[in-house]
Amino acid sequence: MEPVPETDVALDEYMRDDDPRDDLLQMGRLVRRIVPQCVAMSMTMVEDELTFTLVARDRSASRVPAQRAIAEDCIESSLSLPIVESGRVVAGLSLYAATADAFDGHHEELARALGASVSGVVSNGDLSFSTRRRAREAPQQLADRKDVDVTVGLLAADRNLDLRTARQLLAEIAIRAGVTAAAAARVLRFSRP
Repeated sequence: MEPVPETDVALDEYMRDDDPRDDLLQMGRLVRRIVPQCVAMSMTMVEDELTFTLVARDRSASRVPAQRAIAEDCIESSLSLPIVESGRVVAGLSLYAATADAFDGHHEELARALGASVSGVVSNGDLSFSTRRRAREAPQQLADRKDVDVTVGLLAADRNLDLRTARQLLAEIAIRAGVTAAAAARVLRFSRP
């Protein structure tokens, strides 16, 4: 399996300090060993609200870009597994296969191999492959966060505020303007003298 282009961008551009690429690729290899019919895998980080997606590229589709190699209409089954640390869900894994029975009898083995919990497993809960759409949004989400964080720092420095107060000020400005915090951050940052 390989990352969809947006996951590549998010990992390359924004995740340099804590790059989960190797872990994701290893997980993709493990999944394919256990369930060869698996055509895609997504990991959603709960706290960060970010989704990263890998897709399997069929050898016959080797000339087709990865994002087009797996069509939503080829998904016949899905399996969602929570990753739990210290009693709380920190990530969710969503696996997608091209056959209806691909995950039958593999729940425990997949959970064990992926460090996930077998309790909370959901079968066929995402046949629409919605995590792929969320993965497409990851680069923009990360860029928005970066804009907000930089602007919060600038507000704090310019107005002698602590970061929490500066973040609240940015949120209030965004609400008054009727825009997102990221949009307000960009306007404030680029309109500075």
